[in-house]
Amino acid sequence: MGYIDVAGVAHTLADGRVLFADVSFRVGEGAKIALIGPNGAGKTTLLRMVAGDLPVQEGVLARSSA
Repeated sequence: MGYIDVAGVAHTLADGRVLFADVSFRVGEGAKIALIGPNGAGKTTLLRMVAGDLPVQEGVLARSSA
């Protein structure tokens, strides 16, 4: 069974501001989830990391498919 495992992921912007820190969760195959937060909180950045479009600066992101 596939999954996405995010552990301790953090992202700092080029100007030194911390966008998010210590984000951890695991989503199993077929699960339905929601990612909510205010504008500018880093939702799209985190999803781009999950998709493999952005490198993870800190922490571990693992993807597995069955």
